[in-house]
Amino acid sequence: MTVMRQIIDRWLGRPGAVLALFLVSLLCGWHGFDLLLRAITGRPFHFQFTVNLRTTQYFFNYQDLGFVKRGLIGTCLHPFPGLTTRFGIAALSWFLLLLFAVLFWRFFISSTEAVAQNGRGVLALLCATIPAFFLRLGYDFGRFDVVDLIAAVVCFNLLAGSRWFLASIPAALAILVHEDFILFELPLIAALAIPAAAGAGASFSGRRAEAKCQWVPIPPAGVPPLRSWAALLALPAAATLLVGICGRSRMDVRQLMNYFASNKAFLAAAPGGEVNVNEVTVLTRTLWDNFLFNGRMFVEKRASFHIPIILAWFWFAVRYAGGFYKRNGLAIDLPFYTALTPLLLALVGFDYYRWVAMAAVNLVFVMLLKCRQLAKDGAAPVIAWDLNAKVLMGSALLGPISNTKSFPYLFLVLDKFSPWPIPW
Repeated sequence: MTVMRQIIDRWLGRPGAVLALFLVSLLCGWHGFDLLLRAITGRPFHFQFTVNLRTTQYFFNYQDLGFVKRGLIGTCLHPFPGLTTRFGIAALSWFLLLLFAVLFWRFFISSTEAVAQNGRGVLALLCATIPAFFLRLGYDFGRFDVVDLIAAVVCFNLLAGSRWFLASIPAALAILVHEDFILFELPLIAALAIPAAAGAGASFSGRRAEAKCQWVPIPPAGVPPLRSWAALLALPAAATLLVGICGRSRMDVRQLMNYFASNKAFLAAAPGGEVNVNEVTVLTRTLWDNFLFNGRMFVEKRASFHIPIILAWFWFAVRYAGGFYKRNGLAIDLPFYTALTPLLLALVGFDYYRWVAMAAVNLVFVMLLKCRQLAKDGAAPVIAWDLNAKVLMGSALLGPISNTKSFPYLFLVLDKFSPWPIPW
């Protein structure tokens, strides 16, 4: 064990230090890199306590627009005009970020009890420094991804107590907040539930030497097979069908533009008091429309330049998670593969780099869930301090992953000082 690792685990593995790391990371992602960029390049700094173009999604609601996808939060805010002001939306966004930080912190601490002195600090520093996690959540301030993550953590905790139906409620609500939860977190949640459904309470050791990767049944406690799995997935499946069949607005683009253009509360909250057509037409596009639009945006976002860069970064994240499995004698399993399902959104959604970031966060979730399971089985999880970990932590210097660029701050600096043009 290196001296650096000992220092990290001793000082950053304490519960209070872990929470402080997460909160500081959020703040750095929000405006910390802006301040650093100003110091490096001399660019002017513009402090913003707004959610920018994401304001529009807070005004999707069932009261005025009928049942539309992504309408649950706007529906809840509709009776409270003070929460739909520019400050109100920003305050709500920060509340959700802080709520997630606390919930994840509690989940993190409980999952790493077995490595409190030998690995917790490394994992905490990894969460705080990788550009995909807290840094990106702070940078992408106001996006509904944080709701997906809150729902996921709540589901993980409920599943740990075998509360299958209760876990289905936050999962279904998250789909009504944003349909991307269907591929962001739902496959991972389902993968965690499959063992319980298959054996009415089965557990999976996952240790090659001990169980040869076979399901080890526990005598059922009066619960018929598959009932728990069905209890977990019935509500999310209903929400998915509801959004898929009824989620498009009955208004056409012109009517929607007129609605937002005549909405005084929206104009007061929106950047520049203007309606962004791309933010509005998300309510009218079909799956095929999204596929075609995605193709056009591939060129506009210079994806051919940024995708190789972001995938090269992601390769280290996959190698670190795969190494965790190997060091702990685990076979690559269904949760590991379902952690990668956000990548499928690249087929119909043009936030290519955001999907990669969410897959990286899922890999963190999987490692923590495995830590919890290993400790339950009486084994001490092995947390590596290897080249992959060091590269991922060092990549914090690149800045948060963006939904429009791979590492925007890196390229802003390069563009400032490079003698050659960079096609970023």
